[in-house]
Amino acid sequence: MEGRDMEGPVSIKGILAQLHGRFPMDEAVVEALPQGTIFQSVENFGKSAWTITGRIMAVEPDGTEKSYFLKVAYGEHGGIMLRGEFESSKIIYRLMPNFIPEPFGFGRYKVQNPATYFYLSEFVDMDMATAPEPVEFTGRLAEMHKTSQSPTGKFGFHVATCDGKMAHTVEWEESWAVFYRKLLVGVCKLDLETNGPWPELERATEQVATKVIPRLLELLQAEGRQIKPCIVHGDLWEGNMGINLETGDTLLFDAGSYYAHNEMELGHWRCEFSTVFRSKIYTQHYLQKYPAAEPVGEFDDRNRLYSIKGAINYCAGHPGSILRETSPQQSSTVYYRAYNNMCYLCEKYAPIDGIDKYDPQIDPSITGASIMPHLLEGIDSSESSSSSSARPSIHLDPLPAWRTAKLLPYELREHCIIYLEEGLCRSTPFFPRLEDVPALHLLISLLNSGTASIAPTPAFLPPPQQLALAATLAVHPSLTTRAQSEDKLQASNLALKYLRLVLDLVGPINGNLRDAFAFSTVETSSRRGARRRITGDGLSPTRHDMDTINTELAVAGSVWARAQDFWHVVGWAFNCSILHKRRWERWQLWLQYMVEVLEKDWTLRAQVRADDPDNEHDPRQRSIVVHYLNGDDTPSRQERRILRAVFADGTSKSTGEFPEVWRNETKERKKDAEVQKDVSKLDIEADAWGPYMNDSSAASDLEDTPPPTSPAVEVSGTNSPTSIPDVSAPFGGPQSMSLRLRLLALLSTVSVFLPQTFTPLPTLYDLYLEHIRPLPLPSFFNFLSPSSMQHFYPAAASSITQIILRSLVASSAPSPITDDLTQRDLERCYLPYAANTGSISDNAKVSLCVETLMRLLQRACGLYWDDGRLQEAVEKGIAAREQKAQKAGKGRGRGKGDVQGERMWLRGSAGRMRGLVDLLRSHDNG
Repeated sequence: MEGRDMEGPVSIKGILAQLHGRFPMDEAVVEALPQGTIFQSVENFGKSAWTITGRIMAVEPDGTEKSYFLKVAYGEHGGIMLRGEFESSKIIYRLMPNFIPEPFGFGRYKVQNPATYFYLSEFVDMDMATAPEPVEFTGRLAEMHKTSQSPTGKFGFHVATCDGKMAHTVEWEESWAVFYRKLLVGVCKLDLETNGPWPELERATEQVATKVIPRLLELLQAEGRQIKPCIVHGDLWEGNMGINLETGDTLLFDAGSYYAHNEMELGHWRCEFSTVFRSKIYTQHYLQKYPAAEPVGEFDDRNRLYSIKGAINYCAGHPGSILRETSPQQSSTVYYRAYNNMCYLCEKYAPIDGIDKYDPQIDPSITGASIMPHLLEGIDSSESSSSSSARPSIHLDPLPAWRTAKLLPYELREHCIIYLEEGLCRSTPFFPRLEDVPALHLLISLLNSGTASIAPTPAFLPPPQQLALAATLAVHPSLTTRAQSEDKLQASNLALKYLRLVLDLVGPINGNLRDAFAFSTVETSSRRGARRRITGDGLSPTRHDMDTINTELAVAGSVWARAQDFWHVVGWAFNCSILHKRRWERWQLWLQYMVEVLEKDWTLRAQVRADDPDNEHDPRQRSIVVHYLNGDDTPSRQERRILRAVFADGTSKSTGEFPEVWRNETKERKKDAEVQKDVSKLDIEADAWGPYMNDSSAASDLEDTPPPTSPAVEVSGTNSPTSIPDVSAPFGGPQSMSLRLRLLALLSTVSVFLPQTFTPLPTLYDLYLEHIRPLPLPSFFNFLSPSSMQHFYPAAASSITQIILRSLVASSAPSPITDDLTQRDLERCYLPYAANTGSISDNAKVSLCVETLMRLLQRACGLYWDDGRLQEAVEKGIAAREQKAQKAGKGRGRGKGDVQGERMWLRGSAGRMRGLVDLLRSHDNG
């Protein structure tokens, strides 16, 4: 324990290793016990991210035994954390003694090195797994806010406090807008110091701080309005509260308080790490006790603004534990979602160039996406991100902290089946609205229960049939584009939210998603009529007749029975992205979820394989994506069909091969259509469902959706390297392109590791070549741009680009010895050469390919000036391609705009390569 005094957060793991299981006790703690109390013993108790926690046993003056809770932290930063918690707890306890354990003391150990601080409080046995009752909990929280009084009448606090390990900026301010701006900017500065620069986020932060905050928050104290500075917990989510097992009262702990606008407390509830309080019922009940401030109509925007502080603070406190990406394709990260909220607020209140567009499809308040918080990551977060402690459940994280699962008890399974059957049969009088079906609410409540404890309990999950039904509800036209009411649409959203919770909290393997998401045919069940028969191997034993749901949407009308296989759905969804934008809005959410399922399932099984490489049974063979790849066709036909699905382009050939999943799926209800009683008969063979028809829409009530209108793209003759047209529109837009690239990357990964199961890698890349090379320049660039190649492993990205480039480049260009590209290979074999034709388009494609290889090489191992050889090769190639393309004039059927557009691509790529070379030269000279 010898050593210098530490200024920043100290590695608790390192301290624990030196203690060898002993609790670090000191005389200063004994002296802090209430007068007359006799210290007996101390033991380790519980776990904490940034501190060591223990339980003290003592004897009171009257001879009774009493327990105390002790928290120990190291370094001056540890002192700031614990002093802030002590001062916060004192204020809350004085206001509401039954709302937080009684604080007894704070101080420094008498031992000098390392600097050690402690916080002593009452010990309370708490239930950490049960969610608090909304009415009681929000009522007490509102009472705390209402009864508190700022000692200065201002916003702030008299000592520094922390959210997690990150210190708040809490200097006293009369203006709430000024206080919150300083608080948010302070957190963002800590994030920048911890995780490094992100220009777009920094630009958005500045705009929020200087424009959005004044616009939204100054109104709260303008035109005679006043808001009261209220004491807030400062880090209130379900992980920092419990239920007193003796009294049943809800209790707060780990406070990092300050006096703030009371709505600030609710901002944390919008963040992904708050899975229980994010339920709108808590906010609704709170607002009944403490109404939203004026202007009430801007409450949700203020809530979104306040949530940004919590999300950025979370990321700043866990360096390296979340992949910090700046691309919408990596939008599963907490960082990007917080940035997305900034983009929303900027678009609405202070538009600015240089940041991304707000994307509702990655907004957790819409999608229900969540993460498993880093409950213990702080133990080793500053040393390594490979710790086995809890991690966020995002598709890029190789080792998420999945909860184990157990099957719902029989009685609950039966209740859910009855609720679903009665709610989905429109002839029943009991549940006139689908939203009234209690099954999904019950399942979400059961799944969330137990997430708040440090060691989460097993999650209760329904049988696969109920998960499969939820996936159908999330996308079926009767509940989405053809929904007769807002209630049905909300039921569809609720189903998708539940599926995301299952994936994020339990994971694809523990959640049994391979069985749930298996495509099937229909057969007869003795008990409940039609039931699913799984076409995959080894799945039927988990499908019990007793768990079958007797409703059309769960069997013959489900997505799993209506579609031929997963690739049928992929092809149809991508066709919708081009032809049927309204249907694509829903298919996009469904497909985005399914791709994430495939990625997480593969990653988890690959990790199991890495841990046991000698096992003769490769767990990756049982992955969901491999199951989907093993179709009934011969291997070569199946491979080509899969690629045609991923590249589905909305043509008649594509829609013929990948048609709509449900009959009349793209038709929408007429605005003036009346709902009539359906007296038709049930005839499954004739595809007639009578009173069980899935959307209760007669053909006369439906109308075709208008054809999509493609945005006009003006092709300029400018030579500006930044003049790039909208390249994603021909393939359905940016989200469609992102999903296509993720699927291509996943197929590439499977081919690398399981070539005999799917197809050898060279064969797959030849298929990529067949589809990508003939594309028009904008689409070609969309698939092969440096940002698109980020979806692939670097080696795969390089190989794909080189295969396509070698089909285009002049025959005089030498071939590298291997695909393991080096800068010398790039300078010798690719950069100096033109295309093998005089086509402007082909020469532009060659230029785009070599540009992508430059960027990939720079990202993987760095480019260097190389005494000017790199610049020489770049300029030689630019001149060769310009010269070869100069003679290209108008071809048959080609207009002036086509030629100008192709030259724009050629010269734009040349300009970007020159810019990169200039940057390398300046670094070399510097």
